[in-house]
Amino acid sequence: MSLEAASREYSPPEHQVRVDSLQAAIRAEGAGRRPGLFRPAPARPARSEREIDLRVAEEVELAARHLEQVGDALVSDPAFLHRHGATLQALDLINQNLRHLASIVGAADKEAAAERVSFEELRRRLTRKSIRAIGG
Repeated sequence: MSLEAASREYSPPEHQVRVDSLQAAIRAEGAGRRPGLFRPAPARPARSEREIDLRVAEEVELAARHLEQVGDALVSDPAFLHRHGATLQALDLINQNLRHLASIVGAADKEAAAERVSFEELRRRLTRKSIRAIGG
């Protein structure tokens, strides 16, 4: 099943719908009084029309999910977690990077998708100007 099909079939549990509606009401109530703590998320770029982009994005997302499952299994062992905490953090970082890269590959406007990456260090690496472009 594709990511798009899975997201269309998902419906949040009843308690999550209630929490979401309460949060929306609280945000709406305070909207006119003071600025929010966070900037609104930029609009999500349109999906790529190239089938290969979407397939590669799905594969990268799948790799991220597998990596997350491995991390979850390792974290459940307290002795392993104690000995290899930094390594597990590195696995989590790799997982986050893969998910961001999947969203970029699957986007029609890859530059806009790269600008939308929430992980600042990765966003800077992806959006930096190359030396060739600067020098000519």
